[in-house]
Amino acid sequence: SLFIGAMLGSAFGQVAHQLAPGLAGPAGAYALVGMGAVFAGSARAPITAVVILFELTGEYTIILPMMTAIVLAVGVSHLLSHDSIYTAKLRRRGVDLTGHPQLSVHARPDRG
Repeated sequence: SLFIGAMLGSAFGQVAHQLAPGLAGPAGAYALVGMGAVFAGSARAPITAVVILFELTGEYTIILPMMTAIVLAVGVSHLLSHDSIYTAKLRRRGVDLTGHPQLSVHARPDRG
């Protein structure tokens, strides 16, 4: 998801730079934002994506656009699918995460 996000973000950055060279930032910044957005949308871990990419770059200037893209990506992900990439794999294996685990209390005989 990080690679796909970087490629999509970079491509978007290249197109934006061609259309509006004075307004668009460097394609690398768009790649970082894309990485965070795709990862957060697929894993449904927005805070993790922000922390990972901030630690990766150390740039304060990229935080606000990255957080905006991450929130939008997680919102779109919730609209498109009920599961994240991790819960979808478990659901295919037959594990239902929506129900509550049943408590199985076994009576033990007294050892008195």
